[in-house]
Amino acid sequence: MAVPVSIDTQFRQLNKRLKDLREAGRNTSVDEEEVLVADICNSTLLVLDKAMNAVWKSVVDDRNPGARSKPNVYFPVCVSRERLLKRLEPMQMLDLPDIKPGLFDLIESVQEYNGELWLKSLYGIAQVRHERYPAVERREEHGWALGRDQDVYIEHMTINNGQVNFRGHGINRETGQSEPARFELIREVRSVLEDVGEDPHEFCSSILQKAKVLASKMYSHL
Repeated sequence: MAVPVSIDTQFRQLNKRLKDLREAGRNTSVDEEEVLVADICNSTLLVLDKAMNAVWKSVVDDRNPGARSKPNVYFPVCVSRERLLKRLEPMQMLDLPDIKPGLFDLIESVQEYNGELWLKSLYGIAQVRHERYPAVERREEHGWALGRDQDVYIEHMTINNGQVNFRGHGINRETGQSEPARFELIREVRSVLEDVGEDPHEFCSSILQKAKVLASKMYSHL
């Protein structure tokens, strides 16, 4: 089964929000970042829920239309295979491993107990949507920049408690002349998504890409 147009449209919209999140990290307050992270994570999880509902229709309803009332179906996020099977039971899909083993293996492959943590992180952020927005903190970091616009020859260098012991020189890239190496103390303010300890844009970009691949593979099994 091809990925529905509505799902492709949703991912295109999410990519636009991802660009907004990048700009928010550069130019605005953390409030906008927090709202955008929540929006992206909630919408991404919703796409996976829709894919799981398509699975239910394929393995339950299409075999015997209208025979059972439809349960609440959500993409499972589980800590063990036993829990995963228990989650499938109320969704009327306990026999999924037998009916569509490849699809079951795909769903199982992204679970925490198989070493995949992105789905757990996504679910953890999305499940608090009724309580709060994901917390984003702006952190100021400092460091040294060595050799701006130079090629640097380093004979010896150590850094200890902010003190730099350097022996070497720089070569000016424009003139090719040897000159003292340039040291600059740089200051950077970056955003950190506290729930996962990552940059909000990088986290959401990774989550979105993985969810898109997962959803596409799920529909290919239907």
